[in-house]
Amino acid sequence: MAGVEFAKYGTSSAGEMAVHFDNDIRSNPSVNHTNKDIDITQTHRNYYIGADNYQEIASKIEAIIEKADREPPPKRLRKDRKTMFSLEVPCPPELEGTPEEDRFYELVYS
Repeated sequence: MAGVEFAKYGTSSAGEMAVHFDNDIRSNPSVNHTNKDIDITQTHRNYYIGADNYQEIASKIEAIIEKADREPPPKRLRKDRKTMFSLEVPCPPELEGTPEEDRFYELVYS
């Protein structure tokens, strides 16, 4: 059984993850992936909810950070603050390719 993976990212790493989540970038054979074991023919199977391209993800991150920075009380901004949390949840094998797969991910996201 696969487990859930999660991670926290700083601002620059959040931008790198936005690229990671963009299927158009990831499936491009001219992109130099540091992980040579990536099978880009399987990229279409990646499933994202909320945003699915670099510009959209980066814009959402920027807007949320700007909003948080305006909230009172004003605080000194830490250089090492985390700006993004990633949660990767694998679909149970018995739901893959079925209509219930979309429902599963919608429930995980909510």
